[in-house]
Amino acid sequence: MEGKNEDPEICPLKNEEEKGPENSQCISGQKDIGHRIQSKISHLSSWRTAAFFITLFLCLVVVFAFSFILPCPVRAVSVRTWTRTFHNAGTYSFLTASDINKDKVVDLLFALKGSNSSLNVSCSDEGLPSPCGFLIALSGTNGSTLWERPVGKDILLIKCKLQMHDKTSGCVVLEKPNIITAFDLDTGHLLWNHTINLGSNATVLNPIVQLPDMNGDGVDDILLAFTEGSTINGAALSGRDGNQIGQVVIHNVPTVTGFLLHKTNTGSHYLLVNTGKLVYGFALKDVYRPETASLKQDSEWLKKKTASNSTSDYVLVYSSSDVRNVLTVPGQSPQNILALSSSWTELLNGQNLRSLWKTNTSHVFNKPTFGMFKKDQVSVVIEDEYAAQSKKVLIIDSNSGNIMWEQDVISKPGSPQPATISTVDHHSVFLFWGEIQSQSNVTVPYDEKHYLFAMHPKNFRFLLQLNNGTSNIMAFDALLFERGRHACYVLLTGPSAEEELGTVSISKRKLKEDVVYSNVIRLSDDASSSDEDVKQLFLNLRFSSETLSKN
Repeated sequence: MEGKNEDPEICPLKNEEEKGPENSQCISGQKDIGHRIQSKISHLSSWRTAAFFITLFLCLVVVFAFSFILPCPVRAVSVRTWTRTFHNAGTYSFLTASDINKDKVVDLLFALKGSNSSLNVSCSDEGLPSPCGFLIALSGTNGSTLWERPVGKDILLIKCKLQMHDKTSGCVVLEKPNIITAFDLDTGHLLWNHTINLGSNATVLNPIVQLPDMNGDGVDDILLAFTEGSTINGAALSGRDGNQIGQVVIHNVPTVTGFLLHKTNTGSHYLLVNTGKLVYGFALKDVYRPETASLKQDSEWLKKKTASNSTSDYVLVYSSSDVRNVLTVPGQSPQNILALSSSWTELLNGQNLRSLWKTNTSHVFNKPTFGMFKKDQVSVVIEDEYAAQSKKVLIIDSNSGNIMWEQDVISKPGSPQPATISTVDHHSVFLFWGEIQSQSNVTVPYDEKHYLFAMHPKNFRFLLQLNNGTSNIMAFDALLFERGRHACYVLLTGPSAEEELGTVSISKRKLKEDVVYSNVIRLSDDASSSDEDVKQLFLNLRFSSETLSKN
């Protein structure tokens, strides 16, 4: 049927009997129109095909460029276990961790005393006598040296991860006799150094304290404090350039055994000074010279000061027959105060100073550590020496003061403080040193070895013995070297810098590697799980980078 493709408006339909010349002309014109339309469609189709292949070609070029031409970032490959050894050296009980080279793997910084370094840097390069103190930064991936430099004749105090100028993270080193120096934590480059005028009978107080920004230059500042007779003197130094910007003077204070900076809920700063029997709180506003408008007193603490003695310059924070240590508890609001004495471990409300709980302890000889025995609840880990060569490892709930776990351990001279590492299930793995008594209550023969044990709250009737050794342990910590992987512990061993020089060793050991070869110890008769099940619990753990701050 030829009329089937005709335009109905131009050429109306006709039956075959009505066909004539006029209708033939209409059909011929329709064919011309059809040819033109088909020609346009053909040209359009060619353009579309060309555009498709050009787009495809450009996509392939981009993929090729990103795959083969442009360099891809190379992820650092961490060695699970490594050890670095330094000969003819001594070391300090200082160890800290930070991502120094920005490869998303935690690196290590420590200090030793020696004549030369692994990078052929000597004490004489900085005009220092040999041997001298070195700061050394090691890569967390493989233990290679990132930087190292001589920092002083002998090191008294080190404080790292302080805010410096241009948002730089820095380390401050106080060396004998009276020189304080700041270094860039990432590069080891010198930031500033100054001589501090200390009296001939002055005793430097530990630690170096980071102050709020006292001179308004946008950088937090530093307090270096020392005692001379019954007076505490403190030099406030600019974090930006190290220049002295003020001083702290506190008169008529007996022998000082420790101090720290405490911040109340209202943002007021107080220096807590431990004299061994009393803990005094001095408002930074009252003892800092020249006066700074940004400092203030807490109204609640001011009332306590006035109520106790209108002429006193302090608030009585705590009293006991023998105050061993005072520190703040992380992860709580207000920032509560933990006081340890010869008879008690007591937690004080950081705002109103009321006692929250008190637990009987006899002789806490190591600095407490914090972890999570219960989900999302801060726990205090202390070591209480109750007899000669015997101690209890106690885990105390910081909310109630209840003892949630305890274990008798043979105490070893020089054992480091416990450590914890967080897991994604909002608990912690607890690590401590000592030696476990046998199940028959017969003490395992005492030797010179240190034994490292691990415990997880989900299986607290078991311990894993991970490691042992005879070396003198100067520092120990547990760290997550990479986000979501490589939970490790770090050991720094060797002679003290004050002793005769020898061999210093620093090692990183992956926790799960040691779990495989560990010994399982049952703490009770109803501990029915098999050794394989206990190990598998640890091997299945996933670790969290969220850690409780260390005081």
